[in-house]
Amino acid sequence: MWIFEGILYVILLLVFIRYDRKKRLWIKTVSQEEKFEHYLSELSATYGKQKNIEEAVAEVEESHTVTLPTEHSYVRIYGAMCAVIREDGDMLSDGYSVFQRNLQYLKEEIRENLLLCKSKMHGFTGLDVLSVLPVCFLPVVRLWAIRVSEGLSAYYYGSYGMLTTVLLFAATIGIYGLILWLFLPDEEQKDRYRLEKWLLQFPWMAYLLDVYVSRHYTKCLKKNEQIKQLQGFGNVRAFLMKKVCFFAAALLGSVLFLTVYQNAERSQILTQIKIPSYQLMMLPERAQEQVK
Repeated sequence: MWIFEGILYVILLLVFIRYDRKKRLWIKTVSQEEKFEHYLSELSATYGKQKNIEEAVAEVEESHTVTLPTEHSYVRIYGAMCAVIREDGDMLSDGYSVFQRNLQYLKEEIRENLLLCKSKMHGFTGLDVLSVLPVCFLPVVRLWAIRVSEGLSAYYYGSYGMLTTVLLFAATIGIYGLILWLFLPDEEQKDRYRLEKWLLQFPWMAYLLDVYVSRHYTKCLKKNEQIKQLQGFGNVRAFLMKKVCFFAAALLGSVLFLTVYQNAERSQILTQIKIPSYQLMMLPERAQEQVK
């Protein structure tokens, strides 16, 4: 029972570490977006004075640095705006600079996104940790209950206790994943096929999937067309590999659960069969048969 529960705690810890890393990365990105919004404000004010994009950027970069990655959508939009200004020059619309107006639109979009992100931070603060607390106090509650009433040990260490523990861990992981799914933006959830892409690097695995695709070509072609509409969700081979991974995980979990369940039932039956010591001394063969 303790070994099986330890495995469940390890699985929960791995899930917690993975999603906590994603959450920290997202919080870091939000902080970088806030700094980028200040950078655009300074650039707009400096450009309004100098009317030269090169000199304005050079002056602003002395005090502000763009820490967002170059593949970020805001940085790409800003780069495209600067490229248009360098190539075609700035234009005036109703007496206002088009470049400054576009910077203002970009700042407003970033500010709205920052307000949404900060509201999520305040709304979901502590919920992810709170969802994990019940299973953290599970061993303490068990030891306290057994200390109060020793008869509860048969329940906690039996099949019912093990089944309740599994359901509690499954509910905890599900609630924790749901909270972070609502908390994190969609950009952090697109690349879901890292493990599948790594497994597809093995030639024998790719060969088996190619054989399946060739035998069910029409069905796989329709599925591939559906997957193409979802950006960042791989292709049909990665989708099939994900199904194989889920099947393997379910099979391994079922075998592990049945093994521990059988051992728990066996230990519970053996604890219920209590043979006095004098019977073991007088009739050892008969006592051994009863134990078996």
